[in-house]
Amino acid sequence: MKKNGYTLVELLILVIVMGVAAFFTIRSVSYALVDNTNELYNDSIHLILESAKAYGNDNLEALKESSMVVTVQDLIDKSYLGCEEDGSFKDVRTKGATLNDLKVAISYNAENDSITVKLAN
Repeated sequence: MKKNGYTLVELLILVIVMGVAAFFTIRSVSYALVDNTNELYNDSIHLILESAKAYGNDNLEALKESSMVVTVQDLIDKSYLGCEEDGSFKDVRTKGATLNDLKVAISYNAENDSITVKLAN
């Protein structure tokens, strides 16, 4: 006898296999749908603060005299921080905006011989 179609069991197996494949495919690429803008911004700020700390270490004698305030542009100009080809450090939260004018306060703590960095107002 010749068969002219699929049985119900074959169709159910096909639907189950396609469902499992779709589940794993969606699960593996779901990271692309997550908005990680804040995480990227926090990473950028951390990079700026670490660059400012390195700048403070290299200028420790002047820092012991008085605290410093540097901008991101200062760190770029002195090669402590990388930037885009156009000389800007992009703000990932907005299109076209930069963080070049962002100020960082650097201070020396003599009690524990450490450098403290924080964003300035």
